[in-house]
Amino acid sequence: GNPVFSSPYNFVFQNVSWGGKTFLRPNLHEQRRSYSQYAFNTTDGKMYAHYKGITCSYNTRTRTWDTINAMPHPSSSGSAAYMRFGFMAHDPINNEVLIAGGAIDKRDGWSGVWALSLVSRTWVKQNGLVEPTPRAYASVATDPVRGKIVVFGGDHLDYLMNDTCVYDCATKSWEKKVPAVAPSPRAGAVMVYAPNSGKIVLLG
Repeated sequence: GNPVFSSPYNFVFQNVSWGGKTFLRPNLHEQRRSYSQYAFNTTDGKMYAHYKGITCSYNTRTRTWDTINAMPHPSSSGSAAYMRFGFMAHDPINNEVLIAGGAIDKRDGWSGVWALSLVSRTWVKQNGLVEPTPRAYASVATDPVRGKIVVFGGDHLDYLMNDTCVYDCATKSWEKKVPAVAPSPRAGAVMVYAPNSGKIVLLG
């Protein structure tokens, strides 16, 4: 009887039973397409994710899932059937979640960068002059102290990348960085913010 199971949500969520109770959670078989399209918000304690055209949140305190029905959304843009293999990050200054799809083939297209307001629960497409170019499996991390989101590398599907893009949460603008020394091209690496040193660390 849960409305989440009406099409197309039944492909993304399923009921699981544990300890005499029934819980709603994502269908793990479908999660493989989301890759790193998730972001954690330390303020409300929720994890946000987007895949198969669905935006959802997981409350780590109540251990419950919810869907965010907002139109338009990234998967409804242009030729993108749904975003996949993209990156997602939380903007602590504006309390927004940024997402950029990773699919760049002819079937799915490139949807650009979108921002989800966690206050109004609405998506807005960004139209900046500078933003990360199409890529899959990019690494992303948020520096909450400086209010910056760093995106590194990724897979162009015909070559690997090692460029660096930084999003300034205060001005909502992107800047391409050209450091004298940069890691070698790679995709699917882990990138985290180290609070003790105040640095962004790239692993793998």
